[in-house]
Amino acid sequence: MQLGSCLRLPPILPILSILSIPSLAADWPQLGNGPQHTGYSAEKLKPPFKLKWNVQFQPERLYPAMQPVVAGGRIYLGTEGGNLHCLSAADGKRLWQFSAGPILHSAGVEGGKVFFASMDGCIYALDAETGKLAWKFESKLRTGFSTAVLLDEGKVFAPNRGGTLFALNQSDGSVVWRADFACPLLQSPAYNEGRVYIAGMDCRLYALDAKSGKELWKTEPLKGALAFKDYWPVVHKGLVIVRPFGPWEATAFDEKTGQPVALTIPGGITMNGAVAPPCVDGEGRLVTAKGGGWCRVDSASKQVEDISTKEGGRGNNDENMIASAAGGIIFVMHCQEGNAQFTGCYDVAAKAWHRIGGGPWQNFVSNTQGGGASQALVADGLLYHASLHGLRCFAGGQ
Repeated sequence: MQLGSCLRLPPILPILSILSIPSLAADWPQLGNGPQHTGYSAEKLKPPFKLKWNVQFQPERLYPAMQPVVAGGRIYLGTEGGNLHCLSAADGKRLWQFSAGPILHSAGVEGGKVFFASMDGCIYALDAETGKLAWKFESKLRTGFSTAVLLDEGKVFAPNRGGTLFALNQSDGSVVWRADFACPLLQSPAYNEGRVYIAGMDCRLYALDAKSGKELWKTEPLKGALAFKDYWPVVHKGLVIVRPFGPWEATAFDEKTGQPVALTIPGGITMNGAVAPPCVDGEGRLVTAKGGGWCRVDSASKQVEDISTKEGGRGNNDENMIASAAGGIIFVMHCQEGNAQFTGCYDVAAKAWHRIGGGPWQNFVSNTQGGGASQALVADGLLYHASLHGLRCFAGGQ
């Protein structure tokens, strides 16, 4: 990886404009609910969960791994048909839409703007309230963007499919730096404490300085790995955790040195394609797929603590599962050919499983040998999940 020759320093900006503007505690403003992509919210919800509303996006279609984001009582999500939609988080009412090229992954909201990247080779910033275009960055590359945007340090980080990672100023879309890789970039990046982490299709994990784009370290190609696409690294307790397609097991690296860290993170169920990463629950445990079910892993003791393979049926290896968490609840979305066996939630304290739904919204029916699954999210006391090209909102119990 090398820095592009067109690197130029950002203009000197007032300090408030370069600091990340914190989101409300009840928001889920970017992929994984933050630049570390832990998939955790401190909100406390209670089962059972009942369907509140359902909005369809046919024939535009939703890319399977795309996660909607919520900020300021509004939901933002893009479609393969090329529209960014803004909906009321309370009732699903459509507020506005903006047309661009195909949008395959998550938007991000910060500082009153919503940012997203498109397969048309452009990165967009819109007024989050009105949908009016604030700025548009044209990469002028032959390949587009298929990942989520990453927001921190007043920047928008987005990798182009052709192998260029861009860092733009959130204020005006100007280029802070670009870093060119010798491989395609199909997985969303993560951030923590001044470092950007990204996995390439050369099956290496890279760490870059977020201010300059300088490479800090890179791993050797992961043994047995075939690809990194669709999903994202998770940064937790000094570790960067990635899960490639190929061996299925997740692998951990020291976030400062890039050295591998021995951590038992089991292999899991998967379609023949991208594999979902773990999430972090309210006790700081990693939640990940395990055989026909899921388990919790203590990253400190490096031990598997809980294994659950029976609440919804065993399943098989031609499936996918992705987890997220809020308070003391773990949400497990298990997607396969048409009967999602593990779509439900687990109360960690009570050690009780509750099924979510019972209708077609629990199914993804995307057995495309790599269709993937969307991580459920929690915002403003409600649960949201995108599947079957629709967005569902669930209300919890009292």
